Amino acid sequence: IGWCDWSSDVCSSDLVAEHEGKTLDYKRDLSGPEGVLRTVVAFANSAGGRLVIGVVDDRSVVGVDDPVTAEMRLADLITDSIRPQLLPTIELITLDGRTVLVANVPVGGGQRPYYLKEAGRYGGAYVRLGSSNRRATRLLTDDLARGGGELADLRSADQPAGRYRRHRPTSAGATSPVGRSEERRVGKECRS
Repeated sequence: IGWCDWSSDVCSSDLVAEHEGKTLDYKRDLSGPEGVLRTVVAFANSAGGRLVIGVVDDRSVVGVDDPVTAEMRLADLITDSIRPQLLPTIELITLDGRTVLVANVPVGGGQRPYYLKEAGRYGGAYVRLGSSNRRATRLLTDDLARGGGELADLRSADQPAGRYRRHRPTSAGATSPVGRSEERRVGKECRS
């Protein structure tokens, strides 16, 4: 039987019950920080998410070796490598007798796009598509900066245009297709 921390919406019994997806990703450790940082950026630019470090893809809990040092390293990596500044909550949680790190990344909101400082705004912005991180196209990066990002075309530059359509939120919370004149304004990325 697990426990729940209602303030952060983390339940230990549920933490490894789900498969990776748009808002959940598992990493074994911090040995390859680039993948961890891409995931954090993609979560912030998309729907937010939870990154669990110390769990492998098959959901086996391996834990982190030195939890306090790992927590500080993750915080330093995020602070030093991501722009604009992003402040996820980072928690140490015990699962199956092992300690894991859980980074809860909020949706970036008005400060998007988030990007890897070293790669720059257009080379280091990522979005989440299913359970993978995709480099944002220049058009999508600009759309995120304008406060958009409701694009249904969260795809990498190597995917063909034309299969996706832009949608705009309506007052009822649903989405409606963007009109033809608006499609022309944003360019060929929004062809129907």
